Amino acid sequence: MIFPTGVDVVLDRLHREAAAILGENFVGLYLYGSLATGGFTPETSDVDFIVVLRSALSPEEGVALEELHRRLQVDCGKWAAKLEGAYVPLVDLRRHIPDAGPFLVINEGKIYWASLGTDWVIQRHTLLAHPVSVVGPPLAGLIDPVSADDLQAAVRGNFGEWWLPMLGEVTLLERHDYRQYAVLTMCRILRLFQAGEMASKPAAAEWALTTQDGRWHPLIRWAQAWTPGAPAAPVADVKALIRAVAGVVG
Repeated sequence: MIFPTGVDVVLDRLHREAAAILGENFVGLYLYGSLATGGFTPETSDVDFIVVLRSALSPEEGVALEELHRRLQVDCGKWAAKLEGAYVPLVDLRRHIPDAGPFLVINEGKIYWASLGTDWVIQRHTLLAHPVSVVGPPLAGLIDPVSADDLQAAVRGNFGEWWLPMLGEVTLLERHDYRQYAVLTMCRILRLFQAGEMASKPAAAEWALTTQDGRWHPLIRWAQAWTPGAPAAPVADVKALIRAVAGVVG
């Protein structure tokens, strides 16, 4: 796969330097998110990754990897800040265990240790259904199949933990880019619950324009077309869509 300019540089450095730190403990570097499913846009998309390990990180490996990501943030600027992912042993990759870990996590420029949330059921599905390997063996057979019921259960849990609280306060929805992300994510959720399919954001938005109530069409079209610096959709409209999707998710 050919990666966008800048993304290729940070992924090459991440691969080479993480592999050097980990040695035999390094299995591979894989991508999920929009780089795997389609719809990557340089202005707004993240670079979602997972480094698969043979065994849990040692304290020395963890410290060295934290230092690596700090170096990348200095040397690679925007794209290092866009890295989002985790370092996960094979045994924990196979199925989602909520209290497993903690794992080294990179998210929105932060470097920390934590368990993986229910959204990792979705990420595991993407790794299987849309495999993109920067380097490493195929993951088929290393991850248990993820059913539509599994995905719906994970999304239902994540919706309650993440999206419903936003109805009571603005928080991240103050950001115009996050309003776009919220609208496109709601389209994905609707498609999963109504059609039993986990689609990319662009595909889910197109589907929603032909299947959902017309009152949402202007908001969806806004999300499809929005770029940084353009006017934002009203936060009240985004919250109304989240509220409507909550009724579908149950």
